Amino acid sequence: MPLSLNRAQQIVGIYSDIKAEHPEWGEKAIASAMPRCKKGLGIQPRVLRHAKRMVRLAINGGDELSDPIATIRAITDKVVAATPVELPPLRVAQTGDFTLALADLHLCDVDCLWESFYSTILNACDRINELLKIKPKAKKITVLNGGDWISGIGIFPSQVIRNVIQTPHWQALVGAWVLKLVYNLIEEQTGLKVCVYSVKGNHDIIRGSHADLGYWVWGESQRLGLNAHYSQYDLIVNLGTKKLPYNALMIHGSGASDYSPESPKMVRSITRRVLDLNYQRPPSEQIRRIIHGHVHWLNLGGGFTQCGFEIDSLGGWQRNMRVDLGLTSRPTGMALYYIDGGNIRVEAVVPDPKTLHRETADSKLEFRNTKQIADWLIEAVEDMQ
Repeated sequence: MPLSLNRAQQIVGIYSDIKAEHPEWGEKAIASAMPRCKKGLGIQPRVLRHAKRMVRLAINGGDELSDPIATIRAITDKVVAATPVELPPLRVAQTGDFTLALADLHLCDVDCLWESFYSTILNACDRINELLKIKPKAKKITVLNGGDWISGIGIFPSQVIRNVIQTPHWQALVGAWVLKLVYNLIEEQTGLKVCVYSVKGNHDIIRGSHADLGYWVWGESQRLGLNAHYSQYDLIVNLGTKKLPYNALMIHGSGASDYSPESPKMVRSITRRVLDLNYQRPPSEQIRRIIHGHVHWLNLGGGFTQCGFEIDSLGGWQRNMRVDLGLTSRPTGMALYYIDGGNIRVEAVVPDPKTLHRETADSKLEFRNTKQIADWLIEAVEDMQ
């Protein structure tokens, strides 16, 4: 059976450990002592040589490296060098006059509901323009992105046939380009300055590696001139004012449930997280609300009175083709937060119902997404040139 690069790296790693313990052993002796995929010990020396060759070639066809540890370090350095390392502050002092929370666009997936997402952004802008009539001095809107902006690589076994683009750097480029389109659309429609804060989702990665595609999207968005920030885990944001703070925790989320937005395990997890973050904090810094994605289920204001905070789950923009979950049966949408008379108001912003129905029933959705991603990629590459 042909070796995958992942298996080759495992073999080289095991070889390094055995060589460190028994430096006097030759290649044949080490190969005979290595564990196989099935029960028992020993692999063929030619398999070991082939694995070492594959790992060397992973470094751009680099020079011969006699030290396997140096080979692995070189690969790690290459991955780290391709990943921006600057992190924004965990705590955001104030989001602005309006805050729009969204999540789970899943760009580059064949079932991405882009037109429904776009219609929701327009509906959010229309509602903000209505509120601007009574809040004419408003200047800023913050967009909170709850993760899974792109589809990612290797998240589940069959994803390779669901990704329009399987190459990670092109996915990241498309993600940054679409973020720019949304950013500019909100600015043009409302006249407000836009700031984006994103957290990492479980799809914003290359599974099996340390590469963080969310970082890559953020790095490209910096090149495009966007006021954008990124957090690898979660983010504390003040939805209120400096005098009247109202802190919320933005997190991607985890787990699944077929009868409620949050699974019991997720409720326990975020409860512990908030209690830890609130411990010995003054009232002005206490978290009072959770905003999360992941579950693709719009539900605002789920209360947990015993802990003193509320939970908002955001809708997803990926057509659900799993029959056991019922073909996009979960409500989708975004959350709009604003200050009204010293209180925080939250409103659901939903897509145009005709657009959502048409997209979820579209037998050519995969073709339309493929064409749209190709158009965006061409535009982004031409902009780079």
